[in-house]
Amino acid sequence: MMRKARASFRALLLASIVGPALLFGAMAWWTWDQVKHDTAIAINRKVQMLTEDARRLLQSDAIVLARVTDRIQGLSWPEIADRQVELSRELAALVRGIGEIESVVVADPQGKVQIANPAFAVRPSGVVELAGTSIADEGYFQAARGSAGLVVDGPFASSSTGRPILTVARRLTNRDGAFLGVVALNLSPANLTDFWRQLISPGDSVSLLREDGTVLARYPQPPSGTHSNFSKIAMDAIRASDAGQFDRTPSPIDGIARTLGFRRIPGYPLYIVSAVDRANVLREWFPSVLAFGLLALAAAIALFLSATAVIRHARREEDALSRAAASEASYRELYARTPVPMHACDRNGTLAAVSDSWLELLGYAREEVLGQAIARFHTPSSAAALPSELRALMDSGTTHVSTHQMVRKSGEILDVVIAAQFERRSTEGSQRILAFVTDVTAQRRAEEALRQAQRLEAVGQLTGGVAHDFNNLLVVVTGNAGLLRNAVHDEQHVRALDAIERASQRGARLARQLLAFSRQQMLSPSVIDLSERLPRMRELLTGSFHGDIEVTLDVAPTVWPIEVDAGELELALLNIAVNARDAMPNGGKFIVSARNVTLGHGQPPAELVGDFVVLTLTDTGEGIAPEDLGKVFEPYFTTKPVGQGTGLGLSQVFGFTRQSGGTVTIDTAVGLGTSINLFFPRRQSRIESEAPDNAHPVPVGGNETILVVEDEMEVAEVSRAMLNRLGYRTKLATDARTALDLLAHDSTVDLVLSDVMMPGGMSGVQLGLAIRRRYPGVAVLLTSGYGGAAEHMQTAALPSISKPYQIEVLNERIRAALVQRVPHPAIRQAS
Repeated sequence: MMRKARASFRALLLASIVGPALLFGAMAWWTWDQVKHDTAIAINRKVQMLTEDARRLLQSDAIVLARVTDRIQGLSWPEIADRQVELSRELAALVRGIGEIESVVVADPQGKVQIANPAFAVRPSGVVELAGTSIADEGYFQAARGSAGLVVDGPFASSSTGRPILTVARRLTNRDGAFLGVVALNLSPANLTDFWRQLISPGDSVSLLREDGTVLARYPQPPSGTHSNFSKIAMDAIRASDAGQFDRTPSPIDGIARTLGFRRIPGYPLYIVSAVDRANVLREWFPSVLAFGLLALAAAIALFLSATAVIRHARREEDALSRAAASEASYRELYARTPVPMHACDRNGTLAAVSDSWLELLGYAREEVLGQAIARFHTPSSAAALPSELRALMDSGTTHVSTHQMVRKSGEILDVVIAAQFERRSTEGSQRILAFVTDVTAQRRAEEALRQAQRLEAVGQLTGGVAHDFNNLLVVVTGNAGLLRNAVHDEQHVRALDAIERASQRGARLARQLLAFSRQQMLSPSVIDLSERLPRMRELLTGSFHGDIEVTLDVAPTVWPIEVDAGELELALLNIAVNARDAMPNGGKFIVSARNVTLGHGQPPAELVGDFVVLTLTDTGEGIAPEDLGKVFEPYFTTKPVGQGTGLGLSQVFGFTRQSGGTVTIDTAVGLGTSINLFFPRRQSRIESEAPDNAHPVPVGGNETILVVEDEMEVAEVSRAMLNRLGYRTKLATDARTALDLLAHDSTVDLVLSDVMMPGGMSGVQLGLAIRRRYPGVAVLLTSGYGGAAEHMQTAALPSISKPYQIEVLNERIRAALVQRVPHPAIRQAS
């Protein structure tokens, strides 16, 4: 019995020892795991905060570098050398107040320092003595030579303070991307390390690493002469991911074993590393272990230990809440600094938070918008749609994307896309709507410009076809009227013929303007000098105005030459002048100016790139209403009363500039006037003489045989009648194939007068080329009322005449074509 009792006591004793020991071990393990988990969360939050701070510093340095680059952009190195003092002072003013920047260095492609601020001195002679003569051997110079991004190098010892500095550099390039040199900032990492010092505990450290393991900055600063680069093993672990944590062996700098948390800085080959002393983690864990150990050793003091544990737990909760509050404050600060326009509002649409980018986009200060209804910053129509969208967003709980129009403080209307998400916080019971704003104003305007261009292109195709048919009708009217003139002697009938011819001429002018709009007008371009041509047109322009309108010319003698049809240019200027006159009934000014411009990609007008001459005609009249601005180039659109305008003036200007390889734009404001800008491509050709070419005098009269190729019978009959009246013998073919068959068996034909547009699959241009190849002794004269064929006729170098034509002009063109044919035609071959 005693033996059993002793065994039971031993068992109870063993249980009293093993039980608390097992409980103590389990609790120790649980608390250690919890401390490690809390430490990992704290490290992650700290690394996020440190990364954002470093990224903000690098972004501000990138902005400074861009401003320095903009200041010296376009200056040659000799110019920079001559203006060293001036530029150095300007750069000093630029970086004044930015605490981390110690100096700015600008070096040429050979690494020679041209500007170094503030490390320079001015001799009594005025010559700048630079702080260093060359940085060609520096690592950041070599890295910037081959990299288009930001280069960070260091640390170096400052020549002025002896403290460590970092160098942030970027390359200078010309428009073609060629290397022109380097601009660099020497930065003191003190701003970073001062911020780091406030976040870490004794024994902890923070480092800024380059991707190759170089430590650019560290707190605490390592002792002088200590090798502080990270080992290859540590860097391999860091480079394996953009963010993470791992334990490191004792540091070679101070022998402290730490847990490292790291994160790559977005957009840069740099890492932030926050290292926590594992002794600090053990010190945080030890009180819990001690508490449970005391609980296991003495039941008498269990309540005391429990109370101590509760107090400590409460303190940990308080610390957690404090950390959560600090984290929320950090989140709000990061929210405000995000580069994306964002706003947050409550379920009623009242703004609770906005990012700096949102404020910059709309032009407000934060105190002007917080607490205001989001609808206040929308146009009325856009604001009217907001309540239903907010209700739908809260009901669905999904992301909602919609288009709206917001109004900047200046009054400018922006087209935006808003992606919104309804957020419900179960722990706090709060609700909010988080929205991302994307400005698509430029995109919408480009799309609208494309739609307008496509609409004008479609209208142009239609008007070109109408003008073609109209010209054929005018040939019949004009030709028959001319043929009747010799047969009619009654005065009343002569007046009727005069009226018919005047109406035909007006119709021809209308058809010409329609073809100009559709870019199908047959042009005769020549290279002209506007500085010489425009002064000669002053009298013509002045004659278009009332006496109370002042005409001013502002054309530099250095304006580039252009290649255009001189007659069409004069007609375009007269059309604009007439519109300007009607817009200034009470007088005003009409200014004609010309200047050289070089347009790059993305510059307006978007469709033009290269060297252009801009001819600008400005009036001080009534301006154009916004609702009419998109239609002013359309044929027959006019705001003038009936009978005072055809609506074809600006359509001729539009088509002429486009056909000449340029474009036309309008700047206008109601009540302030209008500026019309005509863009013409620069031409390197020599200015052509305007003297007439008398190399081939045109004979008068003729009795040759002419083959008329025309599918419109009425046009063909009129053409034959006109030719017969001039003394020519005529034959007729209705298509190109019939004409070639006739030529193969008839050697009496001297000239073929052919329309360009014909049925049968073979055009007049193709017919002309076939005749030139097979029958060089037969002359060819093409005729068309369709301007789209002009380019093909000019390319084939075939003589032509536009419909409708006068009998005298027709004879001149026939005689000129006959003179230029081969004098002794070869024997014809059957086709």
